[in-house]
Amino acid sequence: LYVINTFKRSHKEFIPAAAELQRHKRCVERYVAAYPEYKGRLDKVRSLPAVWEEKILVADDESSITDVLAAILGDEGAVETAANGETALEMLSAKYYAAVVSDVDMPVMDGLEFYKRACERFPGLKDRFLFFTASSCPERIAFFEQNKIPYIQKPAGIKLIRNAVIKLLDKDR
Repeated sequence: LYVINTFKRSHKEFIPAAAELQRHKRCVERYVAAYPEYKGRLDKVRSLPAVWEEKILVADDESSITDVLAAILGDEGAVETAANGETALEMLSAKYYAAVVSDVDMPVMDGLEFYKRACERFPGLKDRFLFFTASSCPERIAFFEQNKIPYIQKPAGIKLIRNAVIKLLDKDR
């Protein structure tokens, strides 16, 4: 851990390796958690210190939604929130986020415009987006499907939301 943390601080190119180690640890945790008879081993794996914390950006203008998503996704990484697409775009410019969960209908800049501008600036972000929206407008659904963007209709179950974000976080694997 000393070596990993030292490299992480002094060599930015080592950050993807640290992130990959942490992703692997989370995969092992999820696998072992599926077997109740291995609870003791799961406790040992969970007690290992983290080498990286993924960052997840949630963009939604309703604070009750961002609060719920932060609670649901807190075990998967550090959740930061934005109340509109413009603020979220500024946050993306300042920091790497492993996953972005966005509403569509937001003031200042809506989710679709946010997605387009974010992917224009950061092409690798295209595969790390998830829309969480109450809108069932056929044009929007067609946009999601044409661009192969995962989306979940509000309201949705905790497990569905968490699994969709985990899928995004594990996409690089």
